[in-house]
Amino acid sequence: MKITKYSFAFSFCLFLFLSAGAMAQGVFQFEVESFDFSTVEEGDKAEKTFTFKNTGNQPIILSNVRASCGCTTPNWTREPVMPGQTGKIDVSYNSAGRPGAFNKTITITSNATEATKVLTIRGNVVSDPANDPKMTVTRSTVALGKIKKGEAVTYKISFKNDGKKQLQIHNLTSKCNCVKLAGRATANAGETKELEIVITPTQTGAFEDDIVIYTNSRSQGTTTIKLTGTVVEGSSSVLRNENSGF
Repeated sequence: MKITKYSFAFSFCLFLFLSAGAMAQGVFQFEVESFDFSTVEEGDKAEKTFTFKNTGNQPIILSNVRASCGCTTPNWTREPVMPGQTGKIDVSYNSAGRPGAFNKTITITSNATEATKVLTIRGNVVSDPANDPKMTVTRSTVALGKIKKGEAVTYKISFKNDGKKQLQIHNLTSKCNCVKLAGRATANAGETKELEIVITPTQTGAFEDDIVIYTNSRSQGTTTIKLTGTVVEGSSSVLRNENSGF
């Protein structure tokens, strides 16, 4: 009987000890756990500091803070946050090249009562059309002269970027499906470059086609150039590359 009493007393004391240890922890109290940036200009960094107070009775140690994507960079208090003291998590979202809505999470791992805590940032990245790249060509119609049927002819078209960001030419389409890009082209703000196209006509006679050039300018959309010429059999009488200079 004595053994049973002692066993019960020991178990009860052990329970109290473990309970006291379980209650001895740091406790997060965040001012806010989510933040809406509303509108962010593309290229700007959206930054927010999440501040918390330790309302528990033991230090809080942040062992890791991880963002849901590489576009979000967290920085946090590295030293233990004592009871009654405050700590912070700085969050920075890089909006460059990321137009549209975003919703990102920051996951905190610590020794607090909430071992895992999740913060959220959201917003909408917009682009100012005035800052977009802009493709400008001096001629909307280009005369090719005489070209040989079935022969691939490389032609250079001069263009300028009158915008404020780098212009990137991604693709080109034509009604005849006989005009292709020789390669992608880029131009920094204010630069004049040459766009190489390859024409392989399949029918003789008068040639006329509209080529549509696709760029990274969201405000401008596309640029259309009309090509004209004459497709002949046999040797080409004239095969010329004509630059539409500024």
